[in-house]
Amino acid sequence: MQTPVDRRTDEPVVVTRGRTAYIANPFFSSYASDGYGVYKQVVAALIRNLLPNPVLVAKNLPSTAQVTVMEQQAGGGRRLVIHLLYYPLTRRAPNLDIIEEPGLLKDVELQLRTPARPRRVRLAPDGADLSVRYANGYAALTVPFVEGHQAIAIEI
Repeated sequence: MQTPVDRRTDEPVVVTRGRTAYIANPFFSSYASDGYGVYKQVVAALIRNLLPNPVLVAKNLPSTAQVTVMEQQAGGGRRLVIHLLYYPLTRRAPNLDIIEEPGLLKDVELQLRTPARPRRVRLAPDGADLSVRYANGYAALTVPFVEGHQAIAIEI
């Protein structure tokens, strides 16, 4: 299941042109059934090439962590909220993955593309302010600690 294809072929497997990519192979179902890591790497490289300036860049996170961004209207301004989730699954039976406890993360580095330097960045709901660096259209910040979930509110 973890070996490359058995012979060289002149058939294209991945084709890109401009901002379009086509994968002529069942990469996603193959990855879901076999977990062949190179498929994940190919798709990640395609996404990086198609989206050179992503909305969010998250560094030093395990692959099982999830990061989402939502936008809210707040008091006449905009607020972006980043949610960091890390609840790793544990296999306890042949077909059963469960969450027994929250995962712990430290010093998570995030970069969020924003139209201007944020007015305030804070942890939610406790309100502790985070320092932010702003360069090239990105607000860069470090979340010192996450136990399962952490929200970060960014006021624009």
